[in-house]
Amino acid sequence: MPSKSVESLFISLFELHREPLFRFLLRRTEERELALDLVQESFHKVWMTLAKGDDIEYIKTYLYTTAIHLLIDHKRKKSAVSLDRLPEEFEQATSPADMTDHALDARSAYGMLTQLAAEDRELLLLRYESGFSPREIARLYKQSANVISVRLHRAVKKYKMILKNSDLS
Repeated sequence: MPSKSVESLFISLFELHREPLFRFLLRRTEERELALDLVQESFHKVWMTLAKGDDIEYIKTYLYTTAIHLLIDHKRKKSAVSLDRLPEEFEQATSPADMTDHALDARSAYGMLTQLAAEDRELLLLRYESGFSPREIARLYKQSANVISVRLHRAVKKYKMILKNSDLS
């Protein structure tokens, strides 16, 4: 049976990170139920680690790393996308209805992110959507905070160029 301090740590962790982790996973899965399942499983794994008495040095990083690994595992298991659905998905992503008078809304801004390399997009989402510091991202990627800061700077620069070239900035 875990101690009361472990329980209170877990409860505070859950209350603090449940919603941000859900948004983080929802943005990547675009499926509410899947995102909820992944959040639940991520917290369950953290709970099991804490209940065993293992020490977690950077608990937020551990939680998000667990969630990312679960998402990767899910995507590996997922069957291939039907070629019949690809044109529909493409049309939805580039629909003119998503843009009004050249003003970016959240959906079209996110759509512009898809033009970045996956690594750059992930860094920007971790930093600006999920609120990770460069140091926390560095721990996730097992790189120095300086390297992550440089990569973030370059990704922001690329994103600004995409916005500028789209005439929507």
